[in-house]
Amino acid sequence: MKIEFLHFVVPWLNAFPVRGKISKVFSPRDIIVRSKMSAKKHCRVLPGSYYKVYDEPDPYNAMVTRIHEEIAFGPACNLQGSVKFYYI
Repeated sequence: MKIEFLHFVVPWLNAFPVRGKISKVFSPRDIIVRSKMSAKKHCRVLPGSYYKVYDEPDPYNAMVTRIHEEIAFGPACNLQGSVKFYYI
């Protein structure tokens, strides 16, 4: 769980420009990854929060539950704005 928390914190530390470094406009993440972090995409869930997540990897007609109880780890930091969850 501590490793996942670090995976949540480090991208945000690199998401903002640093005064007196290489660029005053671009953040280290913008320079290396060439994608900006968006609050609309990457701040949708609060890390450590409890969620009920719908999952159906292979559609089929069975009477099994498709909703799982999970804990949010935080954003996956990709272009789609995916969120990483821990299955309870």
